[in-house]
Amino acid sequence: MRKKFPAGLLAAPLAWLGVAYLGALATIFVTAFFTTDSFTGAVVRDVSLQNYREVLTPTYLGIIGRTILIAALVTVLCILIAVPFAWFMARVVPARLSCSSPSGRPTSSRPTRGGPCSSPAASWSRPSAPARVTA
Repeated sequence: MRKKFPAGLLAAPLAWLGVAYLGALATIFVTAFFTTDSFTGAVVRDVSLQNYREVLTPTYLGIIGRTILIAALVTVLCILIAVPFAWFMARVVPARLSCSSPSGRPTSSRPTRGGPCSSPAASWSRPSAPARVTA
């Protein structure tokens, strides 16, 4: 019988992480309404919507557009690379592993179509490394 993991042990750390995350998020939200003095660079704690008006200028809209474009291109590139690689790992590599390995290397636990070790390809094993000659 398997021991149950006491989920209550995670409650305190999760609560602490939640408080820290939500506290940081609240701080960022509040400071978004503050402005800076153009001469000294000091934060002026007067609530205004000036920062949000500046975001709608062509400069910031161009930056936001380029950021979204780069994020989309990186996502597509990752998919183009990762999906064929994952397919190769899931379909081709397990068929090349043997069911029993005399060298002690890990073997595939995934059964083949007719059951474990039923096909000729499943009984094939990788050649072992050549013996080392010691002097």
